[in-house]
Amino acid sequence: MNLALVVGAGVLAMVLTVVRQSPSGVVSLELDTKEVRAAPGRPQVAKHDLAALKIFNITLVRIKDRYVDPGRVDPKKMLYAALDGVQFNIPEVLVEPDVAHNRVKVTVNDKPEVFETDDVDSPWRLAAKLKKVFRFIEANMNAGADLSKIEYAAVNGMLSTLDPHSILMDPEQARDMDVSTSGKFGGLGIVIRMIDSKLTVIKPMKNTPASRKGIKAGDHIVRINQENTENLTSNEAVDRMRGDPKTGVTLWIARKSVEGLMRFDLIRDIIRVDQV
Repeated sequence: MNLALVVGAGVLAMVLTVVRQSPSGVVSLELDTKEVRAAPGRPQVAKHDLAALKIFNITLVRIKDRYVDPGRVDPKKMLYAALDGVQFNIPEVLVEPDVAHNRVKVTVNDKPEVFETDDVDSPWRLAAKLKKVFRFIEANMNAGADLSKIEYAAVNGMLSTLDPHSILMDPEQARDMDVSTSGKFGGLGIVIRMIDSKLTVIKPMKNTPASRKGIKAGDHIVRINQENTENLTSNEAVDRMRGDPKTGVTLWIARKSVEGLMRFDLIRDIIRVDQV
């Protein structure tokens, strides 16, 4: 479940989509919520209520009701993975799990707190524990931080315990996928996001040009053809990577485990999205 972004503008409602890979492409399980907006072109961003767990809880319900393999649901493992997802995406947060002693230390801007995890034995106790952790994180985050990113990071960390191809798309990604219109597009098959001003691969979709060439989550796309991504918005980067099937594009990628830039020559392909 991974997506190549196709950025659009002016979507009127928030669309949250859990996606799973199918033989034909990406199958989405949509979660409907609504978001208050200002006039077109000037969106009003309300403060995200992190401790409400609105997105996280809806996702838990969808997993309970619709996930194909309930045996993979491990609440404690999901909690640790959710917090690891936050740590990976939010620089202010450090997570140190102590699985042997059923506890986890969470540090936000050098302020630590230890949370016991021995009672996390059901999805709902997972949610209750995460609520406490989120309250602590929110209280110690920098003023003006986008708290919604923390919740999406936690959800996607949790989903990674189910299978390697399940993600929750945030509203921007859902718009970018354009799932409600064409259902397919020419692209590379990756989820990307700007993290700390770096164009970052969140996940490569299975059986797409990106995955076949070995692009990995966490890779930083430094150049698209000969254009530096530091001068591009995420929307502009998406536009550069999309195109007609069977046309080529070159990505220059920085990877932590590799010295220097890696060159990937890719041929665009049809990326299909099936909704259910």
